[in-house]
Amino acid sequence: MNGRDVWSLARKTGYFGGMFDVDATYEYFEQPGTFDMHFDRVGTGYVYTPQDIEREGPAAYIKLSGDVIPFGNTQIWIMGNKESGPPYELAYAPLPNGYTRYPFYIQVNAQDLVNQDYNELFFEARTKATNPNVNQYSTMYASDYREQYNSTPAIYGNPFYRDTLFKGGDPVRTISENPLENPKRYWPYTLPINPVLNILNPPTNLSATSSYPYTSVNLTWNDNSNYESGYEIWRKGVDHNWQKIDEVPQNTTSYIDNSVSIFQDYFYKVRAFAHVGNQTIYSDFSDSAWVTTCPLISFGNISLPPSGKAIIYKNNRYHCVYTEDNKVYYTFSQDNGITWTHELIDTGRNPCIEYVDGKIWVFYIKNPPIYYNLKCAIKDGNIWQKYTTNYLGTNISATSYSDTVFLFFEIRDTLHVQYRIIFLKIVPTIPPSFTPIDTFTFSFY
Repeated sequence: MNGRDVWSLARKTGYFGGMFDVDATYEYFEQPGTFDMHFDRVGTGYVYTPQDIEREGPAAYIKLSGDVIPFGNTQIWIMGNKESGPPYELAYAPLPNGYTRYPFYIQVNAQDLVNQDYNELFFEARTKATNPNVNQYSTMYASDYREQYNSTPAIYGNPFYRDTLFKGGDPVRTISENPLENPKRYWPYTLPINPVLNILNPPTNLSATSSYPYTSVNLTWNDNSNYESGYEIWRKGVDHNWQKIDEVPQNTTSYIDNSVSIFQDYFYKVRAFAHVGNQTIYSDFSDSAWVTTCPLISFGNISLPPSGKAIIYKNNRYHCVYTEDNKVYYTFSQDNGITWTHELIDTGRNPCIEYVDGKIWVFYIKNPPIYYNLKCAIKDGNIWQKYTTNYLGTNISATSYSDTVFLFFEIRDTLHVQYRIIFLKIVPTIPPSFTPIDTFTFSFY
């Protein structure tokens, strides 16, 4: 069978099973006939020598593959040893009751096991008591046979058993001791699992925020590693290269960068590192996070007009208009854009702003569903004087000259695929005077 000595392995099971005492209280089904029983490492294949298992990174799965004939209710277990204490049950395959050849496999996550201080795997076969009213199993054989070997003088005192069949009671194999190629000498076997650390789980969910006065950036992330010595903080500006700016201790999940400048954009990334022996290992970087130290006008779902003027600078202030939830807002800043004061003007959309005759003028469109009327709001102290015109349109663009506002006003009649552009002259009287200068109409068929 693929170069394996199945006959010797099956016979060896008989010798081997004789070392294990069976509970004399009940009768049990016979040990299963065994054609194959070995460990595989998923992604690697058949293994029989000690395995290095990464503590972090992709999981490492060890699979017990077998091919047996059960003669009654049978269980095949993967068992685990720790430095001290009894063996632990890890996973098992219940085999059907009957004289039928039955291939099977069982799988365990070896990475989880080394992180729980397991250091060795072995397999064990158990059969059930023949009395149907008794739900009890007894061990027929186990590949960790150290205790049974050392407690049986007839085995360890016999050179044939000691030197030829059971390797002096040692079930651990070297690369030259292949259990399936030479089962007479080297089957069964245990599989030591040794924890190693060459991979670190990277941090995730990196977030970067900045708030008033916008002279620092707050970072937070998820710590996914149990073995890091600390984290490196990396940063870059627009059109700059990445640079490491700091390190923080293990288990840290936040950082404040006080070395930023206002009105800048920054990108950050973080990675874990660990000192292992005389070397340092690193995780992959987290996804990068962008942040701006430019003050925000609003935290809501705002939009600036698709055309026209949204911001002006007059009297040592920035003045801006925007829409949010179909409402028109005016906001101003008198500290170079660091903080903003907001005022609701009216319901509407697509605003633009001008400064005429010493006052702030805002033009915008009335909300549908009835009409898209042009509206105008003039700031008079703390009050907004609002006026509605009979002009209909969708987009506005304004410019001022001397004491007059010239308005470029676009109407999109999608029903007739028609575009109309109206130029209005607005004289800042109360109420304002709107005079059409010219009209252009474009139709598409």
